[in-house]
Amino acid sequence: MENKKTISVIVPVYNTSEYLEQCIGSILNSSYQALEVICVNDGSTDGSDIILNELAKKDARLKVVHTQNGGVSRARNIGLSVAQGEFVSFVDSDDWIEPEYYSVLLGEYSPDRQLLICDYFFNKENEQSKREFEIGGGEFSRQQALAMLYSQDYFKGFLWNKIFLNSLIKRNNLQFDESIGYCEDLLFVTKYMLSCETVYYDLTPFYHFRIRSGSATQSANHRNTWSGVKAYQSIVALLEQNHVQEATIETAKSRIASLAVKTVSDMAASRTYVVETAKQAQKLIVKYKKQYVLNYGKKYRLAVLLAEIHPKLLYIFFAKS
Repeated sequence: MENKKTISVIVPVYNTSEYLEQCIGSILNSSYQALEVICVNDGSTDGSDIILNELAKKDARLKVVHTQNGGVSRARNIGLSVAQGEFVSFVDSDDWIEPEYYSVLLGEYSPDRQLLICDYFFNKENEQSKREFEIGGGEFSRQQALAMLYSQDYFKGFLWNKIFLNSLIKRNNLQFDESIGYCEDLLFVTKYMLSCETVYYDLTPFYHFRIRSGSATQSANHRNTWSGVKAYQSIVALLEQNHVQEATIETAKSRIASLAVKTVSDMAASRTYVVETAKQAQKLIVKYKKQYVLNYGKKYRLAVLLAEIHPKLLYIFFAKS
């Protein structure tokens, strides 16, 4: 371990046997070797459990926890409960990392930089792309980082491009809300970031985010999307309680309306109209319509207009689109 501080890498696993060896291999082959890799098998049925057990036999740094299926948030909470490292990182089991990810970012760590962030590649089939930025990386204050967190650009609310301090997680008793299936990562990051002094952002893409059909982020599920509304309502409350800049709060409010619209859109995609959820979505769209149109543009006025008249009209609009 060369007396280096250990990083606990938490990997929730559910039916990703096709990608596991690449994913786990990329972590274990990191240039930063002081690792504790915690794979939480969330009731996989595709042989992922067997692959994990075999990989664990080859490297003592790999720990495998088998549990009944309870969702990704529960799996991550289990990982956090056993993590012993000074730092914590999350990797999705169908993704992979660059060898220098941890070495470079941990080389930028200082006691007042409690969150280290990198950028990432998009990988879809055989294509790979990265994002271009007008800003530079570097150190940002809590207020600056929170404003960037809710922007369409920058580092976003993902877990996997960030390195956290385990002590800060434990001190604030931070866990994932297991009742939320959408934006649960952003809620966790928000809670964590509110306790940070400064954040360090490296624009180098050290993480490979695999885009594949059928994944949770690619499928339309109105129940999951609606739980994201709950996440953002909690986020707005946290931002207000901590006296975050008003512009940041207004941006977060616009996301509530956006997810309410997406909830109706997802209903239309599955041809499932849930009256009570649609009515609640309507109320939120109307409540935050100013922030929604201001943040997303005038072209979204039609969605607001249809929702104001009746949410079923918005549903029909998406169903016919």
